[in-house]
Amino acid sequence: MCDDALGIAERALAFGETVDEPDLIALAGSLKGSILFRLGRIAEGYAPIDEAMLLADTRRPS
Repeated sequence: MCDDALGIAERALAFGETVDEPDLIALAGSLKGSILFRLGRIAEGYAPIDEAMLLADTRRPS
């Protein structure tokens, strides 16, 4: 089941990048990282979560 969820998160991430939607990219990246953690793929999970956090941080109002 997590493998299916990972595929959906990857598609959502790709779609967000295609349409340049930062909120979708951040959400999908954070979900992808969380799913990778659940699958025990800890090292792989950090990158999408870090990218999502950086994106969210750059969109904060000043």
